[in-house]
Amino acid sequence: MKERTSEDCQRALGESAQLKQVFDFFDANGDGKISPPELRRVLLKLGREESAAAEEAEGMVREMDRDGDGLVDVDEFMSVVSGGNGSDGSCGGREEDLKDAFLVFDYDGNGFISAGELQRVLLSLGHRDCSLRKCQKMIKGVDRDGNGLVDFEEFRWMMTGGRCKS
Repeated sequence: MKERTSEDCQRALGESAQLKQVFDFFDANGDGKISPPELRRVLLKLGREESAAAEEAEGMVREMDRDGDGLVDVDEFMSVVSGGNGSDGSCGGREEDLKDAFLVFDYDGNGFISAGELQRVLLSLGHRDCSLRKCQKMIKGVDRDGNGLVDFEEFRWMMTGGRCKS
């Protein structure tokens, strides 16, 4: 078994902090839980139709909700977005969900997320203080090959903490 280095630990802490920020963004009222209406709001801002957004939000919360309270707490959220489902390190059934999420950001459909595309999505979600410079910094934190863009493999790595293989 590979021994974890301090760099591995720092990267894991950074990824955990990023996922917590994502959770806090979804948790609009700050109560520590994501409700179907909060998730629906995000889906609507991403361009989903009203009828589909409500149904999708309910289903997503139901899928993530481990304690049966009808809400998603931070531990449930972290468990879902950071862990692979397959014992072989694959993403299991989450591969399609990851691809769908990637396509939300890949606005021009070229297979990459640019800082401009990231900014566009964040602004549409109400993140008014999201400058292009901040988005470039976020991209740089995920961009493993140094090309200034995030491809699907890098996106998968970020969303799963490197635990899902292609």
